[in-house]
Amino acid sequence: MIEYGVVGTSWITEHFIEGARQTGKLHCGAVYSRSLGRAEEFAAAQAPQAELFDDLDAMAASERIQAVYVASPNSLHYEQSALFLRAGKHVICEKPLTTSEEKARELYALAKEKGVVFLEAITTMHMPEMKRLEEGIARLGKVSYIKLFYEHVSSKYNALAAGSLPNIFNPAFATGAIMDMGVYCVYPILHLFGEPDRVLAASAVTQSGVDGVTAAVFSYPDKLAVASASKIGTNRCWSEVQGDKGTLVFEDMSVFSNMKIIWRDGSEETLTGNTPHPRAMSFEADSFAEFILHPEKNRERYEYLAELSCRVCGMLLRVRQAAGVHFPCDDGR
Repeated sequence: MIEYGVVGTSWITEHFIEGARQTGKLHCGAVYSRSLGRAEEFAAAQAPQAELFDDLDAMAASERIQAVYVASPNSLHYEQSALFLRAGKHVICEKPLTTSEEKARELYALAKEKGVVFLEAITTMHMPEMKRLEEGIARLGKVSYIKLFYEHVSSKYNALAAGSLPNIFNPAFATGAIMDMGVYCVYPILHLFGEPDRVLAASAVTQSGVDGVTAAVFSYPDKLAVASASKIGTNRCWSEVQGDKGTLVFEDMSVFSNMKIIWRDGSEETLTGNTPHPRAMSFEADSFAEFILHPEKNRERYEYLAELSCRVCGMLLRVRQAAGVHFPCDDGR
């Protein structure tokens, strides 16, 4: 059993703890929050008997935990991941990993130097639904058009509209539509189709200065891929991959739910159902544990995911640059 700590006490941390519990390989032994009271409240409900911290350096020095799940605001991922990696802890960090490819590569190099695992927490790359997607696309014939949507009104949007500045709409935290939602679209595009020849993008900016909506077009010699992300509107259409034999569609970008192929004659073939989010997160948690427990057996896949993670960070920056989206923490790297 791998003892791990969590940084962050939001709903996504709750889901990760439940998903990790389902693996039977990970146990939450520490909780960090800026407020010790909040850490205590969270642990009482999610991880009884966990050590409580309001100091990251103290948590990094803890001998109880071997690994850490980082679910802090985007702009803190780099420095917090680096802190735990330097301390010899395995780290799984929420997406988006960093604001640039160079920073991501620095973290992976640090992990390699320390002999620990570093992984980006992207659910879809670890779910069996990804294999179904790959197999389905291979049956579509010549693929010419990919349209991936992840557009959902944030639960914090009303607060923003009322004049407040929630963290997830604060540019100081390197957030926004392309980073928080678009990352789910960029991952399968690069994984399935590789690097595009050209990238075009545009954004609609909120009153806080972050992109509320971003649309990007990835141009290949024989196909186009469109990624559309929003935190201020909700999409009612399904994502799709169009081939000359049929069209593959699915509902939720974060779990590839209700995937099916609609063939040219109109007949339908169901490929997946709907996976609850904690269950979806159990697959990434299981991969994290397996990379730690059996590194040689999983080395090829681990190295592929590390490289893909770096490329995704680079592509998110490329999209932001094309759309004119800038964060205070950007340093040109």
